[in-house]
Amino acid sequence: MNDNPRPNSTNGQPNSPNGNGSNMGAKLAVAGGGVALQPPNAETGMEKRPPAGNEMAPQNAFDQPIILQQPSYWSRAIMLTIMGVTSFSLLAAFIFKIEEAVPATGKLEPEGAVQEVQAPAGGVVQDILVEEGERVREGESLIRLNPEVSEAELNSLRTIQASTGLENEFYTAELYNQELPTPEELAALQIPPYYANLTLELRELKQREVIFNNYMGYLDQLALQPVIPAYSGPLQELARAVWEQYSQVEQQIRGSALQLQQVAQRIGIEEQRIQISQESQQIEEDIVSSITPLVEQGALAQIQLQRQQSELLTRQNELGARYSELENLVQQRAALTAELRAAQDQQEGIVATARADARSQLNNIIDRKQQITSDINNRIIANNNRLAELEAQIEQAQTQFEYQEIRSPIDGVVFDVQPQVQGVINPNSPEPVLKVVPGDALVAKVFLTNQDVGFVLKAMEETTPLSGYDLQLMSAESASDLPTAESDLKDLVVVAKIDNFYHVRIFDRMGEKVFDQGRVSLSSSLTEELDLALDRALDGEVATQLIRKVTTAVEYPLGVRVDVRIDSFPFNEFKDVKGEVVWVGDDALPPDEVYNFFRFPAEILLDQQFIAVEGAPVQLQSGMSVNVNIKTRKRRIIAFFTELFVRRIEKVREL
Repeated sequence: MNDNPRPNSTNGQPNSPNGNGSNMGAKLAVAGGGVALQPPNAETGMEKRPPAGNEMAPQNAFDQPIILQQPSYWSRAIMLTIMGVTSFSLLAAFIFKIEEAVPATGKLEPEGAVQEVQAPAGGVVQDILVEEGERVREGESLIRLNPEVSEAELNSLRTIQASTGLENEFYTAELYNQELPTPEELAALQIPPYYANLTLELRELKQREVIFNNYMGYLDQLALQPVIPAYSGPLQELARAVWEQYSQVEQQIRGSALQLQQVAQRIGIEEQRIQISQESQQIEEDIVSSITPLVEQGALAQIQLQRQQSELLTRQNELGARYSELENLVQQRAALTAELRAAQDQQEGIVATARADARSQLNNIIDRKQQITSDINNRIIANNNRLAELEAQIEQAQTQFEYQEIRSPIDGVVFDVQPQVQGVINPNSPEPVLKVVPGDALVAKVFLTNQDVGFVLKAMEETTPLSGYDLQLMSAESASDLPTAESDLKDLVVVAKIDNFYHVRIFDRMGEKVFDQGRVSLSSSLTEELDLALDRALDGEVATQLIRKVTTAVEYPLGVRVDVRIDSFPFNEFKDVKGEVVWVGDDALPPDEVYNFFRFPAEILLDQQFIAVEGAPVQLQSGMSVNVNIKTRKRRIIAFFTELFVRRIEKVREL
């Protein structure tokens, strides 16, 4: 047996006192397939040997004891790995962000409300034309009732309505001088005798009004122009009497005017004679004045002076006679002038009296016509009221007649059919006879808590909804022809066809280009739909649908996105359906038996109406319950841990 110590490793190399730099406090010894722990020598680091007297017998190579030691680099590697992972996790928690989602529950409902079909009129069910779960179109017959209103009664109401309407048309034609109904229509009117007489009287009054207006015009012409043709209208006798009186006075006026003219001529002659007489008298006076001194001197005989004075006196008497004649003529002229004026006044009085009589007659005609018009208008108003009543009765009868068949108000699926054949339907019953689920696209209607609604509203404010984007569908030769961010474009999706491939470019609400990809991979059906829509005007709904399909295809969804998990299809096997929040209620709903908390209703529009089951699409059904996760914002990972820590602190404070 060798007294030297055995190597403590399989390669025959001696071990260092601390085991290759390791601080292991013990070593393993293998003997006979067993493992024994041997403590090292405290001073030399060499293992203790058994006493010499107890040395074991020689062993073969496989039975020799072996000392094993763990390498030191493994511990370092594990420690460094733990430190690295921890450091990286902390750094990632401060740098990276993940989407925060708001959970909510609800169910799938049609975009339009479920229509409860009520029977507008009672009756006995004659036939039920649909079955539970059958798809129907708007206006399609659902239930047929036995008729309760005869067609004869409906026709009778319509006949009365037509007759009353014709009667009003007849009155209106009489009042406003319109075309009158035909004799056949008048015979069918059956106008009450009182109003028939009124219409005849009104017609006569209108004719008399025209006659008197013409007569008044004749009198006006007579006053302005005395010499006019004789009146030949219906009031000829009355006009002839006025004309005769007027003519007599006119003759007097003419005679007086002639006499006045003659007197005026004589006055002129007398005035000339007076002037001559005055001149002759003045001559005689001058002669007397000139010969008087000669007679006094004796140059002329006294007889000559007397003869001249006698001539002067004759001239003076002649002038006085002329003045007297002139005065008589002036008085005669004044009398003739007064007589002429009186005749003219008499003539004007004749016309004025005739006009006053005619005006009085005309006023009586107008007053009576207004009274008749008022009575007829009252009759028209009464008939209009009657027509309104008839219209209501006809509508009611028509409704009852038409509602012998209960029709579907919308496109959808029939369910919850209540009546049976030969059953009685009560129109006053609050229960519907059946319901129709709209065939519109399904939406997820969920409820948000007060703690979550704020983040959803903020996300909706910061994100333009899908319906807020405009679609520009175009053909282009290259990508350089597409709109750019410099064009000040906002909320725009550009889909351009370039070399038989489609290029998609999206601009956000700030006008920045956020997505730009050419030769996008689109399904054949979507490509065909886009090809058909090129160079065509698209309405808002069609454009929104195309935007939804294109953005889904390029995996760049718009709006506030939602993961909708259908409870009927487990998420871990069938995944979920994507959607967009399109509406949040303005006010919270109060608690009820189902929800014991205040909640805000919200509506989520689904990207698709089916879910894939084993590769085949299965249509979603109204009423399926859903759990949704509304993606509201991105938060740093560390924020979730600090939030938990803050909550714990708040709970401790509350204690």
